[in-house]
Amino acid sequence: MWDSLARKYGVELIEKDGMFIARKGSLEVTSKIVDDKVVVRVNTLPYTAVIQPTKDGVVNTVYLGVLPIAQVKYRVEPQDFSDKIKCIARGLATLLIIALILTILFPGFALILLLVGPLIVILLCIGW
Repeated sequence: MWDSLARKYGVELIEKDGMFIARKGSLEVTSKIVDDKVVVRVNTLPYTAVIQPTKDGVVNTVYLGVLPIAQVKYRVEPQDFSDKIKCIARGLATLLIIALILTILFPGFALILLLVGPLIVILLCIGW
């Protein structure tokens, strides 16, 4: 699913050592699996998103540098997240770079994408 979407938008999708890199021109999104978390970074933005399961859902925290600036909790079974973590990491890299390409004129929209994008990807990966 993610590979064909990447090809459609001319995005190079690389998988290397538990990390997914989506690249188009100078824009790059990395999505790395660290323990039971997915850490997402965009090379042109100062934000980092960390998506991780908790005992009663999945939490997405967006950081500006080392400061947490926003947090969203999704009501998704933590087990579903853990079972599909590779799909989620690949999907986040792909979806976020395509969304950023389409919204390059609105840089403030990137924060919204980092908060809402993971929910879309998680739901697609768990087949909701």
